[in-house]
Amino acid sequence: MEIKIKRTPARDDYSSLRYRVTPFKASGIYPRGIFMSPSAVFVADDDIVFAVTYCSTWRSKEDLPYSEVDWMNPELVRLLGSLVLCERFTDQRCWFYPHVHADLLLANDKLELEDLDCVAQIRSAVIREPRFTSPARITEASEDHLSQGFLFDANELNIELRSLYWAKISVSNLLLMRGIQALVKCDMLAKHHEFQEEAAIAAFIALDASFEMVRRHLQSLGFSNPSAKDAATWFHNTFDGPLGFPPPTDGQFFGDFYSQRIQTFHPGSRFGDSPFAAISIDDRIHLRQALPGLFAYLLTGEHSPDWVERIAEAQGK
Repeated sequence: MEIKIKRTPARDDYSSLRYRVTPFKASGIYPRGIFMSPSAVFVADDDIVFAVTYCSTWRSKEDLPYSEVDWMNPELVRLLGSLVLCERFTDQRCWFYPHVHADLLLANDKLELEDLDCVAQIRSAVIREPRFTSPARITEASEDHLSQGFLFDANELNIELRSLYWAKISVSNLLLMRGIQALVKCDMLAKHHEFQEEAAIAAFIALDASFEMVRRHLQSLGFSNPSAKDAATWFHNTFDGPLGFPPPTDGQFFGDFYSQRIQTFHPGSRFGDSPFAAISIDDRIHLRQALPGLFAYLLTGEHSPDWVERIAEAQGK
């Protein structure tokens, strides 16, 4: 089988099902290995980091609002989300930095993305492309798209759950799709000191997506119109309470971040006027740590093994 690269720009072919290959930048931090699913695969080794997805783009979906910032394709969001949700609460995080607008299209009509030989042939084909340059050929002046050693052992994640999360994530779950993209964008922005405010804003967007997902979960349990207090109580009973933390008293979902969100999005508010966002770096870090586990629980209805261990330790079991 020969892997054929289609030379027309990927952005010009958004409506049809295609194999789309996305390079990742050296400024990211990636789990080492090959992570395969029926319609997507992520590859990270010492020479190259890339993803292959089989899908159309968001612009092919006529029921969505018009946007010129639609960014990652649906299956890429699903693929990266399946890895992000494997993160343990305070341990190693994935810092994905996809170079989306450098996508390549493959001309092949049928590829087996769960076949290691097929993935190896794709790797051999794309590594010769300048945008997928190997670290040995990168200079300080060039724009890099590879790991340069920024790889970690995938066993630092709950990597055994990745296939489950991939199967549970639906590209039709638009709230989750937005939340995952916001987490990835949060990490990308956090790599640049001048964009810490924007990184926090992305985390707040992911938080808002999680809040609406919790509300809809409560509706499925019989709540007719769940409030922020209902969501906060559910979160406490599900996450913080079993760890021994006291219940919230402010009636707000993630209430510790409420005033920061208001002051960040609204330069003039009841908290006063401010020339900059009233946030700390720890605000963004805490949200970025907490939200993957919340999304994962909402998908599966179960805590990850490391969280179960935390609860057992907190309760002295």
